[in-house]
Amino acid sequence: MVNIAILVPALALAFSGLADARDCTKGLRYCGYNLLKIGNYKDTIRHELQRTGHWSWEAKKERILTDNSRFVCGDAGAINYVDFCSGGCVDGGSDKNDFC
Repeated sequence: MVNIAILVPALALAFSGLADARDCTKGLRYCGYNLLKIGNYKDTIRHELQRTGHWSWEAKKERILTDNSRFVCGDAGAINYVDFCSGGCVDGGSDKNDFC
């Protein structure tokens, strides 16, 4: 028989990451690294950078491009490339635009 005292905390831990994932807020501009923090945007960012001709397959460049590119959030969490922050992308704070 399964011990309930062990099962409940184990299930809570297993599903705790699901509550953290969310969509971006429509109209806000996000640094790539902030999109990665709030949801499963890795593949979406890559696709958008490829679509706009800003992608590199070099691992070091991939991380720099992902983290320092800005995206505007659209309907249902969709994102569109805005620009690349050559001096680094800065977190604007909760419910504010990120900036270069």
